[in-house]
Amino acid sequence: MNSTEIKNINCNSVILLIIFLSFCSVASLLWGYISYHNGEGKTALYNQISQLESTQKNQRQKVQQLEITINQQTSELQQKTHQINSLKKVQLKTANLLKIKTNEANKTQTLLNEKQNELTTLKEEKSQQAALSKQADKVASEQQKREIEQLKETITHQDQIYSQAMASKQNELKKAVAQSLHQQQIIAQQKQNFNDLKTSLDLIQEQIKKKQSGAIKWRQEVELLKQKLAHTGVEINQLKDRFTVFELNQEILFNKGQFNLKRKGQKALSALADVFRQYPNRQIAIQGHTDNLGLGEKLKKTHASNWGLASARAASAIHYLQFIEKIKPERMILVSYSQYSPKVLGNTALARAANRRIEIILIPEDFDFLREPVN
Repeated sequence: MNSTEIKNINCNSVILLIIFLSFCSVASLLWGYISYHNGEGKTALYNQISQLESTQKNQRQKVQQLEITINQQTSELQQKTHQINSLKKVQLKTANLLKIKTNEANKTQTLLNEKQNELTTLKEEKSQQAALSKQADKVASEQQKREIEQLKETITHQDQIYSQAMASKQNELKKAVAQSLHQQQIIAQQKQNFNDLKTSLDLIQEQIKKKQSGAIKWRQEVELLKQKLAHTGVEINQLKDRFTVFELNQEILFNKGQFNLKRKGQKALSALADVFRQYPNRQIAIQGHTDNLGLGEKLKKTHASNWGLASARAASAIHYLQFIEKIKPERMILVSYSQYSPKVLGNTALARAANRRIEIILIPEDFDFLREPVN
């Protein structure tokens, strides 16, 4: 019986109770009417009517209270019904689980019976062997006893051979399994190595593409720089598409035997400073070079050798860029090659003139000049 059916029964009970109370009220009115006509008077009838109204009011209150009680009981019954349904679901799941466990137990029992039958068969075989052994012991002939002993030895020997063969096969199987696992590990490692190499190759290819793109762009910019600096006497060269070398001959920068900048050299450095300001994150290496002649008497007073002269001329260029053109000093590196990095080999006047120079290198951002000096 569900909650709806119970609620209908309760409602029917309330209706029957109301009908009964109405019937009692009518009966009381009839009784009052009869009493009135019997001469008890109107007063008695009015009193009965008042009592009936009061009784009817109380009965209505009881009916309302009864309806509230019925509703509460109906709600509680619905909750109990919900709990019963939940318990039925749990019971159904438990029954299914019990069925599964029963099937597993039956399978286990079947397997146990099979093993029991095998054990019984082994016992019977052992019993038969014992009976045969006992019968053999009863044989009077010594020849039969010797044959039986030989047969036992043969069986024992065959058992040993079988055991050794089985042990050998097991060892071979273990070795094969170990080799297979080792091969799998090697294959997995090779696969990982391949993936790592592929990742590295992809990264290198991407870097190459970026560098090639940057190199093409930089070569285009260098061509524009050549056009811009054509009137300054600055010679521009590319090294492996990574470095740009701005070469300034001594005749542009210094008078003979001097290390102070000429006006023409200052103009050339100012033009280069405009270029350097376009690349604020790149270092600048200023390299001083001399010819292979020794110092004159005048220069010997200020420099010990061509090392000092090359350094002084490079320093003059750095001072101008720092203090006049306001290039940050931490960007600049001073290098002295003295006479040991000639541009032109030979001992002629033209060769010596070409070797007396200042080279200014604009270094790529990803290059450490101090660890990888430019040749």
